[in-house]
Amino acid sequence: MTKFLLLSMLFSFAFVTMPANAAIVFDLAFRAPGRSASFDQTISLNPSDVITGIELVLIETVTGGTQSIFGDDTNMMGAGGINNRSGNLSSYRADLTVSGSDGSFANLTANLSGGNEQFGTNDADTVAYWSLGNFFGQPGILAAETGVGMREIVLGTVDLTAPSFDATTFLVSDVAGRSDFTTFSTGSLEQAAIESGGSFNSRSLTLNAAAVPEPSSVLLLAIGGIAITLRRRRSKRGASTLINAG
Repeated sequence: MTKFLLLSMLFSFAFVTMPANAAIVFDLAFRAPGRSASFDQTISLNPSDVITGIELVLIETVTGGTQSIFGDDTNMMGAGGINNRSGNLSSYRADLTVSGSDGSFANLTANLSGGNEQFGTNDADTVAYWSLGNFFGQPGILAAETGVGMREIVLGTVDLTAPSFDATTFLVSDVAGRSDFTTFSTGSLEQAAIESGGSFNSRSLTLNAAAVPEPSSVLLLAIGGIAITLRRRRSKRGASTLINAG
């Protein structure tokens, strides 16, 4: 009977303390200058306009009382017996792809603070990074806290060019089936997110070429505006003549 009560108490305690909606979600997203990080957002621009310095951001969102991975301040023993902060990002690889019309990207640059580029991996459409730890003077990347349960790390920047017509979609993603994102204490952020009941998501940004009036349409609008202005002036003059005559 005593054993049964003890087991019941332990089960009840576990049931109460386990959050019902606990999850960790990671989103790979874009952030244009002057805007918040976008999840599958569409921006309308003039054809072939260029937005420079768009950030590639990895965002962690924690719900249900789950322990943040990026927020883990404990230490992990590293090379030479030197501790590393558990929650610092120690490696990443993100690929940029484009689909749709003739929009393009250029100047893709990795954030290498606290580490180095992965040799032979960084190229025109890939940013990749690793950190060997404090013993080598590479502490990794510390996430910035941006809200309740939210932290983010900037992975790099890129310049995007709007299409000359229709729309172009840019996608930032990790390589499927690989563990491209790690911290000093977590060997795979992708797997950790799934095991928590969350997900690891690739997000897009679509640039839409806004319609530009044809020259003939612009000319007609200008003529119409001039005609309205002349008519108003004539009306005012007529009204003034009637008042003076009275």
